[in-house]
Amino acid sequence: MDLVSALPPPSSGGSTVRTRIGRQVPGLSTSRGTARRVLRGAILGSLAVLLAACSNSGISGPGGSVGTSGSKSAPQPRTVVIGTNPQTAALDPVTHTLYADDAPENLTDGEVSVINASTCSALQASGCGISTPEVQVGYRPVTIAVDQATDTIYVVNSAENTVSVINGATCNAQNTSGCSHMPPTVKVGSNPVDVSLDQATDTVYVANWGNGTGTTVSVIDGRTCNGQVTSGCGQTPATVTIGTAPAGVLVDEPADTVYAATVAPSGAEAVWVIDGATCNATTASGCGQKPASVTAGAGSADYNVALAIDQATRTLYVANWKDNTVSVIDTVTCNATTTSGCARTPHAARVGGGPDGIALNLATDTLYVSNVTDDTVSVLDAATCNATVSSGCGTQHSRSLRTGQSPEWVTVDQATDTIYVPNGDAGNMSVLNGATCNATVTSGCN
Repeated sequence: MDLVSALPPPSSGGSTVRTRIGRQVPGLSTSRGTARRVLRGAILGSLAVLLAACSNSGISGPGGSVGTSGSKSAPQPRTVVIGTNPQTAALDPVTHTLYADDAPENLTDGEVSVINASTCSALQASGCGISTPEVQVGYRPVTIAVDQATDTIYVVNSAENTVSVINGATCNAQNTSGCSHMPPTVKVGSNPVDVSLDQATDTVYVANWGNGTGTTVSVIDGRTCNGQVTSGCGQTPATVTIGTAPAGVLVDEPADTVYAATVAPSGAEAVWVIDGATCNATTASGCGQKPASVTAGAGSADYNVALAIDQATRTLYVANWKDNTVSVIDTVTCNATTTSGCARTPHAARVGGGPDGIALNLATDTLYVSNVTDDTVSVLDAATCNATVSSGCGTQHSRSLRTGQSPEWVTVDQATDTIYVPNGDAGNMSVLNGATCNATVTSGCN
């Protein structure tokens, strides 16, 4: 996703310029990602939505769509219209609900669309073309995470330094009774851009980009600030200090480790290794200690860093926007308790231009990487490109999927083998078929 400079909301009364980074996905996929784009303006954003709506009247499927002339077009990915500058989506596999943000580039609140993933997928299109419920959130929503344990959807509002807390029990694909209510918020650091959850400790970690000068990750107590219990949402959360410009965060629950990525103004990326056992909702003793870090590739100060973990191979994947690569880090030797491998330079896999989002399908051993400047999703074999096997990492893969303009986040629904990719400059979301394009099947790849 991307970072966008914006004036403060009218109610702020200040003149400080606020900036946001955009993101990537929970649910059954272990993904994370965000980026930042130059401000386009509300008129261009509205035009993109209008054009997307016109081109997708009567949602197109894998076989193409029929235009007004009655002629069949070339095969195009299925899409669903979201709104202005969509950045991210997150799946709740229990209610089979896909939450996707709408981040207007003007001084208005953002919205989160509530999409039925059962009826809008690679297998079923009937729910893709219908109007969906929307939840009003704060200014510039840039990333979403779903906590299945508390049935809560956390939405990061970068331009107002808050996280909206949505009750997923009353706002989902089957029950929309609570979607019309403005959710409570919790205050975090400056320009938050990414969020990840540790359901074991009920902790919400938020990366505070701070217009490129931030240094903290907020640590929210999910026990007292969730969809059902909001008594703790008014409290200022603890923080842990890392390097400059946190631009991504991802929790590795089995290892009690929180990985937080930073991008220096020079583009140098680092991933900081936070001890989740001593820095969480109930224990803050380790939050005051500066964690170890591992060097990744070269990123961009304009785009944040996407992260994904494969628990089976104990591999952390980190997108390097400037390098057009994905770093492959061994989490066995680089975690909260073992840092011997953090000093090593990880090997990297070639992907498309401007990697911006990552998601992993564990069922097919496939890593999907969205490329914001290529309008594609790279398709990598995670079985041959991981922390212990690198034979499949060396060359750029020819397998890819075509998306709309400026693909951002990637979310995988393993139940339907569907890949959802919001297209920031198109105002829509691509709905792609992972069953025909994965690590071993290429019939549906470009």
